[in-house]
Amino acid sequence: MINEIIKRKKKESLYITEFKYNNEPVTDCKEIVNRFNDYFANVGYDLARKINVDTSSTFKSYLKGNFMDSMMLSPVCETKIQKELENLDASKSCGHDNVMPKVVKNLAAELAVPST
Repeated sequence: MINEIIKRKKKESLYITEFKYNNEPVTDCKEIVNRFNDYFANVGYDLARKINVDTSSTFKSYLKGNFMDSMMLSPVCETKIQKELENLDASKSCGHDNVMPKVVKNLAAELAVPST
């Protein structure tokens, strides 16, 4: 009734009532659900089958230069690490290390020193 008084328009339905499958209209709810399920259950597999994969190449063939025994890390200061740790979202859950972000955030100053 309030919507009628303030003349709020009714929202359009978000439900799908019909779509075409193999150029044929499908209107039965169960059939629509099953067709969507079939599509999303198989889309990855179907797309992967269409990719032409060169099995004779290895990842090394894409590397240009001699990088097999080298690694470069840019220097970073304690202040930068501390600032990044303090910017962690304390409301998030812990990661694979089972350490809560709130704990890391509270210990940012102490953790930044051995990290540089």
